[in-house]
Amino acid sequence: MTFGPAARIGSYEIQSLLGSGGMGEVYRARDTRLDRIVAIKVLSSEKVKDDDRKRRFLREARTVSSLNHPNIVQLYDIVSVNEGEVLVLEYVPGRTLDALIPKHGMKPGEAVRLALQIADGLTAAHAVGVIHRDLKPANVMVNDKGAVKLLDFGLAKLTEPSPSSDGEESGITRTIEGGPHTDEGKIAGTVAYMSPEQAEGKRLDTRTDIFSFGCVLYEMLAGHKAFARDTRISTLSAILRDEPQRLSALNPRIPGDLVKLVERCLRKDRDRRPQTILDVRNALEAWREESESQVSATAIPAHSGFGRRKWALAAAGAVVAVCGAGALWIRRESPPQPTTVTPFTAYPGSEGDPSFSPDGNQVAFVWGGPDDSNADIYVKMIGSGDFRLTSHPAADLFPAWSPNGRQIAFVREDPKGSQLMLIGPLGGYERRLAAIDQGRISWSPDGKWIACSVKRGVGLPSRLALANAESGEIRELNLPTTAAPDANPVFSPDGSPLAFTRGINFPVAITLGANQTSDIYLLPMTGNLQAAGPPRALTSDGRGNLWPAWTPDGREIVFRSSKGGAPRLWRMKISTPGQSRPVELAGEDATSPSIARQGNRMVYQVSSSDVNLWLRQVPAMGEAASSGGPISSLDQIRRQCGLLSRRPPDRVCIRPIRP
Repeated sequence: MTFGPAARIGSYEIQSLLGSGGMGEVYRARDTRLDRIVAIKVLSSEKVKDDDRKRRFLREARTVSSLNHPNIVQLYDIVSVNEGEVLVLEYVPGRTLDALIPKHGMKPGEAVRLALQIADGLTAAHAVGVIHRDLKPANVMVNDKGAVKLLDFGLAKLTEPSPSSDGEESGITRTIEGGPHTDEGKIAGTVAYMSPEQAEGKRLDTRTDIFSFGCVLYEMLAGHKAFARDTRISTLSAILRDEPQRLSALNPRIPGDLVKLVERCLRKDRDRRPQTILDVRNALEAWREESESQVSATAIPAHSGFGRRKWALAAAGAVVAVCGAGALWIRRESPPQPTTVTPFTAYPGSEGDPSFSPDGNQVAFVWGGPDDSNADIYVKMIGSGDFRLTSHPAADLFPAWSPNGRQIAFVREDPKGSQLMLIGPLGGYERRLAAIDQGRISWSPDGKWIACSVKRGVGLPSRLALANAESGEIRELNLPTTAAPDANPVFSPDGSPLAFTRGINFPVAITLGANQTSDIYLLPMTGNLQAAGPPRALTSDGRGNLWPAWTPDGREIVFRSSKGGAPRLWRMKISTPGQSRPVELAGEDATSPSIARQGNRMVYQVSSSDVNLWLRQVPAMGEAASSGGPISSLDQIRRQCGLLSRRPPDRVCIRPIRP
């Protein structure tokens, strides 16, 4: 389909042709209803003539349309015209990245600045299960201010056939276009940027975009494609068998860390690449920060009295606050820096049971919806949006990330009783492992077992057990029989000891009352996860001591206790049982702490008018309680942060709250 100036497609008035390609033509148009400029992408009728392919494309397009990120072009609408499909997109003035890459490549700093924005867009898409499949410089738009927008999310799937009977998806669709003129297969995606698994027709996951990202970054630095050959077949062969010319050989000025990162992204075996684009993005950000600090240090005059090392130490003591949906903090040095607290969620209804991903950049949590009608698992990325992971009519509780970040275990409370379930962090197929009892669960450091509690029998208290993460086999930890239930097991970072709570009855509700009695115990474990001795009590006051969370060094536990009145968070060294101190600024009604293994972050739940999650740095060993008393309400923290009522409550407090 081709349209001339002033042609109309529904309420859209064509103004000019912007370009054309294998997927169709792109036009500049005016939305007459909203009086705004849009881009109209007219898809070739050949691409959507297969009904099944069209249905799959429209289904994915609905997901893509939900992506609202500054580095992704927004899909506004889909219109059917003359048996074809018209996409109405955000109009982005600028040039595509392929037109901006010079013959000998970009300077590393400029390449990384653009690559970070590409990675941010991919991170947001991967978080909701969307794979680009056709990442290339021609699908990256850069405006006059250097802002990046990713184009054509999900369109490559339009050219893919349905899954084959053996469960794999072909990345190559062989068609006949005009008889003898076609002697090669049509490829889903652009050949020079395809991953090996895409070229081989294997089922794809987000790691295919990581390979394509590596191809794009290589081209930005080298000035030419990594695997391009004379024909498509020879290019495919190079992707499958050859290594690209080393960037360091092309340009010795390219930093070694960047060279290694690109090489890792371009590994043939996807298990040997970075496993998430967020890992790649963080590596780029770390390189950029180090590069900028080196430049700044070099610029300090020699007579200023500051050497590079002294300047770096002085800079490290500065107070840093970062805007986003969460906040990042610098680990305390001497003298201590002020602690900041920021809302992580502020949805209507109740959010709880937070659990950090292994890299500390995502949090799985439970939300009952605006009316608390049903508890489901959600995942929220630090500094980005959230997405719903489960949607079962039964309550889904207590999510726990596997050590490799590839699975999330949780407890489903269905009419048949509590079930231990597994699901991927991007959703999809759920797998039932075993019948267990209510309460928190925890993965062993090697990812092979999940600590949980099981029922002893009708009317009998629960006891601790391990569920095999593959088979679902239940192996009880044979502790001395007690009349009190044992639950909430949490492995320490190295696997021993195992912390758990003894003496509490668990309701199904997310929040727990303050008058329930329990204490925290530590169970020493052997290397093969057997009890190495009797458990010892860490607390002994029976004041509702709940939800133990280990600090990354394994030396302290943060937990909820109602001693002193309302429940709040306390911390205790495991070397000094019974000697606990309140966690600064956590406030009253704080519970359910989760501590990241990386990133110096802690997230916890606060119950006030409703239940929300809050984010702060991990309490330091020498941290003193706030002299001004705990902050106990959302309004109080908003006042401290200078947030007025016209601003949403989940904005970040960027002004430090001083003790």
